[in-house]
Amino acid sequence: MHHSNSDDYFIIGYLTFACSIFVLSTISYDEYDNCYPFLMTLPIDRKSYVKEKYLFGLLLGGAAWVLGVMMSLGSHIVGTQDLVYTEFLLMATIYIPIFMILLSITIPFQLKFGGEKSRIVMLGTAGIVFLVVRFLINQAENMGIDINAIGNALSAVHIGLINLALILIAVVGLFISYVISSAIMEKKDF
Repeated sequence: MHHSNSDDYFIIGYLTFACSIFVLSTISYDEYDNCYPFLMTLPIDRKSYVKEKYLFGLLLGGAAWVLGVMMSLGSHIVGTQDLVYTEFLLMATIYIPIFMILLSITIPFQLKFGGEKSRIVMLGTAGIVFLVVRFLINQAENMGIDINAIGNALSAVHIGLINLALILIAVVGLFISYVISSAIMEKKDF
């Protein structure tokens, strides 16, 4: 099974995550200079404000993901490298649920704690996740488990099923997150 370059996935992941962080910036700007009272005088209520942030995040992340995939495919066409398209798309799809889960964790934190505190919480969370994954990979390698062999052994069907399961989990996570964010927003006094 031919594996494409990890740079392909980096650009997809980077663009997708950078855009989801941008959504948090818009919440920070809304908090800045006490804009909430003004926003709520517009034909917007607290629930639709929250809904708008999730939709904005999903649209932005989705658009960034598509752009990343197109740039990645473009670099292959220009480089005339052979690419297993189904495998490429299956691997690229993994970023969708990851980014949805990221949104569902970060938006409630941002609404609850505001810009500065939530950034610290997010960096901490990202750091912990990174260290745990790194630790697990090291443990697997120390035990003589070949991670790449496992990756190669997973067929497209398996990867597809894993993606589907992850997307379902991410959708449930987003819904729970939305309910929590709505509750946070309802309790906010400004």
